[in-house]
Amino acid sequence: MKENILLKQYIDLSTLTVYRGVLESKPVDTLYRLFGEIAKGNADPGELCGMYATVYYELAKQDAGTLEESITPFLKFNVSPYARAAACGEGEDRLAKAAHRDLDILSALCALPCSVIKSSIDNVCGFQASSGLPDWKTSEKPIDFDALTVFHRINGYGIFAKSHAFVWENGALRAIKNPDTINVENMVGFEWQREQVINNTRALCKGNRVNNILLYGDSGTGKSATVKSMVNIPEFYNLRIIELPKDHLSEIPDVLRLVSGHQQKFVFFIDDLSFENNEEVFSSLKIVLEGGLEMRPQNVVIYATSNRRHLVREYFNERKGTLSTDAEEEVHANETVQEKISLSERFGIKIPYMALNKKEFINLVQELAKQENIPMSEDELSARAIEWESHYPGRTPRTAHQFIDYLKTL
Repeated sequence: MKENILLKQYIDLSTLTVYRGVLESKPVDTLYRLFGEIAKGNADPGELCGMYATVYYELAKQDAGTLEESITPFLKFNVSPYARAAACGEGEDRLAKAAHRDLDILSALCALPCSVIKSSIDNVCGFQASSGLPDWKTSEKPIDFDALTVFHRINGYGIFAKSHAFVWENGALRAIKNPDTINVENMVGFEWQREQVINNTRALCKGNRVNNILLYGDSGTGKSATVKSMVNIPEFYNLRIIELPKDHLSEIPDVLRLVSGHQQKFVFFIDDLSFENNEEVFSSLKIVLEGGLEMRPQNVVIYATSNRRHLVREYFNERKGTLSTDAEEEVHANETVQEKISLSERFGIKIPYMALNKKEFINLVQELAKQENIPMSEDELSARAIEWESHYPGRTPRTAHQFIDYLKTL
């Protein structure tokens, strides 16, 4: 009788459809093979008990007390036909019945008592082979179909449901578990610059086609922090940021095809962008920004930061019509200069971030000191801030934060 229960489980798992990928989960795959061996009725006792022990080990390794705790993240984050349909709003009704059935099968598996499995192992072996093997807890409630559907609608599916921040590495996306971001409300200064980025991002999240943005200016002024802070704004829940290293910009078309069709909106973030002469990535980025045959998807925008407004280092001898230090003449020198400048012009919005004047720097330090509850008079704080700044390169938010961090150690 108990063997018949496991035989039904084996058959049911064999017929999973839209969530069939869950069979790749180690605990489910091991149970599936265990039930199959029990159905044969002549398996090796050590092999059967070893499979059972593997399930327990995998659950413990995942810190999952139940099969449901192990399976649910797999259902949420792995790509499946129903997850894609629920996230994109296409074909959801058509696949809902199959999804319901799959979840019923998996719920029955999660509710299966360990005693039934061990008793079946013992019956096949002819003795109490499973004696002493530990039990995992069973689930009393079925897997919530409605909750899973809502999760996909809000968070999407696959890797983009796991995180809001990613980096492109070795030809693939890697989710960043602990992104280096800051909340917008904790940022001080450069208010109108941030507002432009926020407004553009808000329009992107609403589904509008928006401008690419170049944030340029002095180092340490908060250009990168401004971009990264977008993922912490609650209304931008469907926003994802993908950092693209400069030496991989030629792979932008691959990333574009990867995100095309997803419901999420994507900021391609290029930090500290600049080019030397004759770099291939110069042309690759130009094509993506404007002018390529394959149009940039409407759910994608490029935000780049640079310490140079024109992105490409331009030498005086180029302006004079020469190509190199040995003064070799170039016939079309003006075209070379314009070609370099044209890259920055392909960003529809260009936002300057310049170092603060003395008054602005002091105001920033005082505001940060209030946030950190530093007990120091304004006069003393101002005097020490100016002294600190004189030893560091520029009156910037980075210098101000470093000064405040120093004060917290006193």
